[in-house]
Amino acid sequence: VTAVDISALAVAETNENIRRNGLENVVTCVEADVFDYLSGGSVKPGQYDFIILDPPAFTKSRKTVESAMRGYKEINLRAMKLLPRGGYLATCSCSHFMPAWRFEDMLKDAAAKAKVSTVFVFIAMVTGIIFSLYTPIKGAPDEYVHITTAYSMSNKWQGHPYGGYYEGTLLMRESDAIDWMNPVNYNAFELHDIYENFEKTEKADNFVFIKANKANVFPPLYWAQAAGISLAKLMGVSFSALIVMGRLANLALYIALVYFAIRKMPFFKTAMEVIALTPVPLQLAASFSYDTLVIGLCFLFIASVLEKAGLKDTLLLAVLAAFIAPGKTIYILVVALVLAIPFDKFGGKKKAFISIAVIAAAAVVMWLCYNQGVMKFVRENLTPWLGEVHKVVDLEEVEREQFIKDQWYESLGIEEIKVESESDAIDSAAKEEIEGTGITSAGDSLTFYSVGYILRNIPQTVKLVINTLQENTELYIRQIFGGIFGESIVSPVKLSWLYVIAVMAIVFASALLPQGESLQYRGRVKWMGLAVSLAIAALVCVAGIMWTPVNYTTAFGIQGRYLIPVLPLIVLFFTNENITLKKKTDGTLLFALCAVNVLMLLDGLTIMLANTTVYY
Repeated sequence: VTAVDISALAVAETNENIRRNGLENVVTCVEADVFDYLSGGSVKPGQYDFIILDPPAFTKSRKTVESAMRGYKEINLRAMKLLPRGGYLATCSCSHFMPAWRFEDMLKDAAAKAKVSTVFVFIAMVTGIIFSLYTPIKGAPDEYVHITTAYSMSNKWQGHPYGGYYEGTLLMRESDAIDWMNPVNYNAFELHDIYENFEKTEKADNFVFIKANKANVFPPLYWAQAAGISLAKLMGVSFSALIVMGRLANLALYIALVYFAIRKMPFFKTAMEVIALTPVPLQLAASFSYDTLVIGLCFLFIASVLEKAGLKDTLLLAVLAAFIAPGKTIYILVVALVLAIPFDKFGGKKKAFISIAVIAAAAVVMWLCYNQGVMKFVRENLTPWLGEVHKVVDLEEVEREQFIKDQWYESLGIEEIKVESESDAIDSAAKEEIEGTGITSAGDSLTFYSVGYILRNIPQTVKLVINTLQENTELYIRQIFGGIFGESIVSPVKLSWLYVIAVMAIVFASALLPQGESLQYRGRVKWMGLAVSLAIAALVCVAGIMWTPVNYTTAFGIQGRYLIPVLPLIVLFFTNENITLKKKTDGTLLFALCAVNVLMLLDGLTIMLANTTVYY
């Protein structure tokens, strides 16, 4: 039995009674604020089967009933989250100004909120599985590279040197050897590939080398996908089943991360749930995209900061920061949100500075370890002129790789095959320079908007930015709120703007306050969240511009989905006490979002059928 009271006198008297009755090994009395005690980690979920709440009166007049309701709801919600299934809660209002019917309604609302993360898991599983079966192989953004990278990692786990990747070729089962150099168009034939021979089994010893690209990124980004592939290869399932298993492993990781993020959110749980269930993050989660891990980690980090994590959570925040920073460079700025946590949560300024330094150091060290390529890119571009970029090749390493390939794999009779495709020839020709022009045969300049070029050509850069905003703003909004499926640059499937507007309305409605509730997302954390979001948006734009050939009229590489990890901060910034809802609409919003997702999937399927040409 644990008794908690904020009064030191009450605790001292209780401890004396415990001593007199010889119950020292049975009852413990703690001096603490119950609100902090219930949510600060002192009590583990399921630790107690029975919780009794007997607070002092939160209201002593009819004028303060509304504010008291918020306090009653919060303390009961925190207690409900800690009870196991079948546990008991005894609660009191201790005020005759609180009508029984209002107190009961408050408890029902709190109970519904306590279940919100469970509802998320169910909806995310069902919708995510549909997405994993609905999306053609290589149909998600950059999935053709993500699949081969995860496949190489799986090879490495299974003992193949260098992950079976040498000089642009990847070791794969013969049944998995398709065109891995290009994305896919959305049509019914591509969708049919998922289901064709789904139940077929494959031999584990029939391997070939196939031309493929591989991303050189932070390895944990592909752990889940590689685990799914490894299990599929061990089971000897078909190529289609292997793809689905890799996707489902990625989806499971996303659901787990967001589930804990929702549980940690001290307010606006439904907003986090709705944002996580919008079409774009769900499609990414149900694919091989490594954005899945980045989004989930950022959501969990944001929720931990909003919970006002303290000294005891320093390790958690440091681990999250260590995974976020090397995941994608721009998101290292999310770590700056720790500056919004009140110093007293860490136990004073000194402990706060130490904790923040540990968290920041974890992010910076991990970023430096896994982003040498970014550092090289920055060094090459932080010059006021354009010079030639020379690739340094480690000849010994190349010879070592070639020796292993020749002596090991060829001794096993594994040969290299090439899957011909029309786009192969186009892609190869596009990279060839027209002699002496500095332009490829595809019309792209070999000169890019480096820092030096931008400084010398400011008017041209300004024109590029204006043209980009005029022509692509609509695309960026679609990439955030789900008005587009597939590879949004190469082969986008655009849906009606009505879906985009519907999703946007649901997302922002989920962050509206019910009448009578006070706004908790305010002050330093609110403005810090906006600053971080704007800084990340600026970095996305700068990176996109620097990837752009100088003869382009709009920036290449900017995508709206890069803002999804900080979308909760953007949405919550617009929350205020002037625009409110008459009553809670959590269930209605979730139902509406599910309906919109289903309609979008059906519309996308219709477009796939329309893109299919049948020859007789």
